[in-house]
Amino acid sequence: IARAWILPFAWIWPIVTWSAMGTRDVRHGTTALLDSSPRPLERQLPALWLSGVLVAVTLGLGVGVRLLVAGNLSAALAWSVGAL
Repeated sequence: IARAWILPFAWIWPIVTWSAMGTRDVRHGTTALLDSSPRPLERQLPALWLSGVLVAVTLGLGVGVRLLVAGNLSAALAWSVGAL
């Protein structure tokens, strides 16, 4: 039940958070400040992507741990790919 129903809804739930992550500089009026730093895309994009992955991993951590404890490595690999 957790993999079929709870996990998909848990990973859809933070869409609002993820969409706000992409527009935070425009929303807060810091676009000029962020764009004036050296290599803004190379530094900010990985940090933003990593924080989004951490949100997904945190929300699905219970299912991921349960899959590992049960020894279902193929499903745990699918869970990690889904989190990415």
